[in-house]
Amino acid sequence: MNNDEKILLMLEGLTADVKDLKTDVKDLKTDVAGLKTDVQALKEEMKEVKQDVQILKQEMKEVKQDLREVKDRVIIIENDHGQDIKALYDGYSLTNDICKEIRDEIGKMSARMARQDDSITLLQAK
Repeated sequence: MNNDEKILLMLEGLTADVKDLKTDVKDLKTDVAGLKTDVQALKEEMKEVKQDVQILKQEMKEVKQDLREVKDRVIIIENDHGQDIKALYDGYSLTNDICKEIRDEIGKMSARMARQDDSITLLQAK
C-alpha cells in the first residue's frame, strides 16, 4: 500500500469519525434543548414553591401570634378566675360537709322518732 492509499484510507476513517461526531453533536443539541425546557419549567415551579413557602411563613407567623394571644388569655383567665374557682371548690366542700352533718342528724332524729313511736305504741297498748 502506497502513501496515497494510506492517506485516502485515513481520510475515509476521519470522514466517518466526523460524520459520527456530527450525529453526536446533533443529538447533544437536541438533549440540551430538552434540558433548557426542563430547566425553564423547574425555574417556574421554583417560583411557585418560593411563593408557597412565603405564604406558609406568613401563615406560620399568624399561627404563632394567635397561639401567643391564646396563652395570654389563658394566663388572664387563670389569674382572674383561679381564686374564684378555688373559693367555689372550698364552698362546695363546706356545703358537702354540712349536708353530711345534716344527713347524720336526720338519721339520729329518725331513729329517735322510731323509738318514741315504739314507746307511744307501748303506752297506748297499756
